[in-house]
Amino acid sequence: MKKRISVLSFLLIAVFSLQAQQKQGVKLEGGIALPVGENLVETTFGLGADLSFLFNIAGSLQMGPSAGFYNYFGKGSTLPPAIGGGTASDVQIAPLAVTSRYYVIKELFMGVDLGYGLRLDKDFEDESGFYYKPKIGFSFGPLSTLLSYSSVTGELDDFSAVHLGFEIAF
Repeated sequence: MKKRISVLSFLLIAVFSLQAQQKQGVKLEGGIALPVGENLVETTFGLGADLSFLFNIAGSLQMGPSAGFYNYFGKGSTLPPAIGGGTASDVQIAPLAVTSRYYVIKELFMGVDLGYGLRLDKDFEDESGFYYKPKIGFSFGPLSTLLSYSSVTGELDDFSAVHLGFEIAF
C-alpha cells in the first residue's frame, strides 16, 4: 500500500511539473485598465501591454522579467467630450518588474509583479515608485485572460487601476 501511494505521489508531481514546463516562455499581455480612487478625477481609462519571459522555477511556479507600457487617457486628452473631455493630461506608466505565477490547477493561476513603475508623463516625473500588480488568470492553452490590480506608489501620490487583460504565449 505504501509503495502504491509513493508511486502515485511521484506520478502526480511529475505530471504537474510537465504541465508547468509547457507554459514557460514569452508572454504578451494587452488590455484595458480602469483607474480607481482619486485617479478617476483626472483619467477615464487606460490601454496597455506587458511583455514577460517566464522560467520554470519549481513545479507549478514560474518567475521572470517583465516590462510594459500603459497610457491612461486624461479628461483633457483628444478624446471626445462624451467620454471624458476636460483639462487633465494623459498619465503614462512603464512598469519594470519581476513577474511570478503559480498554477493552482492546470488552467488557473495566481501571480504578482513587483518592481518599479516609471511615470513618463511630464506632469508627474517625480511620482515614479514601487510597482505591484497582483493578478489571477485562466489559461486556454496559448491564450489566457487575466484580472489584476496595479499600483505605483510614489513619494507624494499613488496611481492605481484595475485591469482586464488577454495574453498570448509564444
